[in-house]
Amino acid sequence: MTFLETDAVVTREQVGGALVSDRGEIIGISGVRFSDSDFGLAASAADLAPLAETLIDGGDATILGSRPYAQDDGQRRQDFFLENPWNIRTFLIDVAVGSTVELNFRGRVPGLYSVFVPSGRLLLVGENGSAESESGRFQIETEGRHSVSVGLALGREGQLTLSGNVNLIPSEDPDDGVDIPKGDRVAGNLDFIGDVDYFLLNLDEGETVEIQVESMNIDAELTVDFPESLTEQVHKNNDGGGGLSGADSRMFYKPIRTGVHYLVVSDATVSNTGGYLVSVDVAPEDAASVETPPIRETISSPFGLMTIFKSPTSGFSAHAPADWNPTGQGQPSKELSLVDDSGNNMIIVVEDLVAASVDATTLEGYSDLVVSLFAAQIPGFELLSRENVQTAEGSDTVRLEYSAVGGTIRGSRLVHLNENNIAINITLHATLEEYEGLSEMFDYIFESFRSE
Repeated sequence: MTFLETDAVVTREQVGGALVSDRGEIIGISGVRFSDSDFGLAASAADLAPLAETLIDGGDATILGSRPYAQDDGQRRQDFFLENPWNIRTFLIDVAVGSTVELNFRGRVPGLYSVFVPSGRLLLVGENGSAESESGRFQIETEGRHSVSVGLALGREGQLTLSGNVNLIPSEDPDDGVDIPKGDRVAGNLDFIGDVDYFLLNLDEGETVEIQVESMNIDAELTVDFPESLTEQVHKNNDGGGGLSGADSRMFYKPIRTGVHYLVVSDATVSNTGGYLVSVDVAPEDAASVETPPIRETISSPFGLMTIFKSPTSGFSAHAPADWNPTGQGQPSKELSLVDDSGNNMIIVVEDLVAASVDATTLEGYSDLVVSLFAAQIPGFELLSRENVQTAEGSDTVRLEYSAVGGTIRGSRLVHLNENNIAINITLHATLEEYEGLSEMFDYIFESFRSE
């Protein structure tokens, strides 16, 4: 959309009126006024004319297609499969003010649900985590349909169940899973606060494309991902595309693999709804694309295929199960986060103790700090053993074994402090039932650690 800057006085009552040239031609429709400035903006009549003709002919000028509000009565239990980390399912609750709503959320993979009131305010958040089941309860205090959004907290896909004492009405998102051909522009809409839309984009390895999200309604955030990606291979952009309010997003992206990619649109402030346009074009030859780390090297092991993780900041390496699924980082220092289908996980955290102003500057001192933090932050933490271990290459490490959550979770952490006071933490968690079967693999992973 092209906007014309004009110094013609535009009052509140005139917004939506015609901007006329000195020859009497309608050249724009006034749309934005700046109360503290001596100018306004008008949308170009040339851009609006096709939309006006579409309206006159009875067509859809929004380009969004039919988006009917869910009309069925729903049911008290909803079983569904989320096929990727960006797939979010939404259910509506339509009951009288004063009603008490009870929800139960379960799944073999960790999931997260959020309840919003009709105005979009967040009312309740629940996560099943390692317990596989989570219950929540709230009271309806305002009229209108409340919404419950459900997504994955960890993992790449999974089966989940949401049930309650009231009917849950499914609300389908027509934007999710839509294919975007290169050279095309597609309209989408964030239908509610917290909505996330994902599109499918087929790309060839090495072909740089320009991806842009334009909107006057949302602070557009663009994310590009692909199946089985690692945390550092996911790219985000916010406000890189300019636009009327500077809130558009743009990215030059060069894929490291051929196949389907996820193009994800969200509101960076998680406070706006509305329409947007997303386009994909072949990038100019001189475009500087984002740098995507290559797909990791894999090797065979007694425990199946392993990837070789190499720290992008500290030079160390360690093996990791190739069939465990990447998850979100959650914090900048978390360089690797993986989870298997049962919720067992592997996390690598790297901390610069000098930059973080941490007083502990010895391996023993830092290990003491880790134990004290675990005791304060992990429910039911109990230290089972602590052992000083020298790796095959001669690196000094400390290995911690502990239980948590009433003994239902077992954890192992390998701690290393290098000569630059960079602390390296490799942590593996498993349910008590599965720990014995995974303990030898945990030993193998720790033995694969190389400091440089």
